[in-house]
Amino acid sequence: MKYTVFVRGIRMGWLPLALLCLGTSAAQGQDAVDQVKGLLTRLGVKGSIRLQRLGTISGGKRSVTTVEVTDQTQHRDEAYLSEDGTITRLARTDIKLGGWDTVSLPDRETLKRVQSWLAATHTKEKVGPPSSAGDGQGMVSLHFPILRNGYPFVSHPAYGFDFLLDSKSGTFLSYNAHGNPPAVSSASAKLDSAGALTALKTIWDTKITPQAINERHWRRVWYKLKGEPELGYYLPQGRTQAILVWKIRYMSYRDVTSAVQGGDSGMLIDAVTGDQIPTPTVP
Repeated sequence: MKYTVFVRGIRMGWLPLALLCLGTSAAQGQDAVDQVKGLLTRLGVKGSIRLQRLGTISGGKRSVTTVEVTDQTQHRDEAYLSEDGTITRLARTDIKLGGWDTVSLPDRETLKRVQSWLAATHTKEKVGPPSSAGDGQGMVSLHFPILRNGYPFVSHPAYGFDFLLDSKSGTFLSYNAHGNPPAVSSASAKLDSAGALTALKTIWDTKITPQAINERHWRRVWYKLKGEPELGYYLPQGRTQAILVWKIRYMSYRDVTSAVQGGDSGMLIDAVTGDQIPTPTVP
């Protein structure tokens, strides 16, 4: 990986020379800086925003432009832009959080504000309702999934837009874009939720349980569902188009000779054929 050293404290009058030293054209660099400043302004950052660092990170055939700025309160903001100029990550640093509190899900007013942040990115993607989660340390994250034919992408990666905010003040902390999802198959789902659960049970009864008892000599294996099955797209290894699958989460247990063991698990079921979709990790 080739790493271009950052130049600190760039004055706008020196910008073209500094950018040429970094291997980035003045126009591209200035456009990146303007995009970051513009997005921060639309996100509610007030006052002047000053450039601190500008550079590129190159790896293989791809490169990423990095921009660091400070606002009038001296908070640092770091941004990453892809080769087409899209801001893929923007994070505020040096922000003092509200502290350890019981994190509640965003209220309606906060949700509207975050939706306005998403609109401020000027994305043209269709997105679904956000899911939210708290970390117990004063932060709440919201994920807006990218949709294709009305369905999100499930498992890894979760294509969409993520925002992190202070759970008490609602202050913007960071933004991540996971875009450019693969093409999707035009095939419609033939299994409903009940059919997917039936397929899961069949796989356990005919494959997982016999293998556990006959080959691994465990006494018993079983599972307990976690939530409802989720229908969405997934790109299996070796394919060029994502297909519709049912993502089913559950806790799996095994009774071995010494103890009962269990943990989080799950399975992807082909929504057309009912077959199990192999995944490199637990979906």
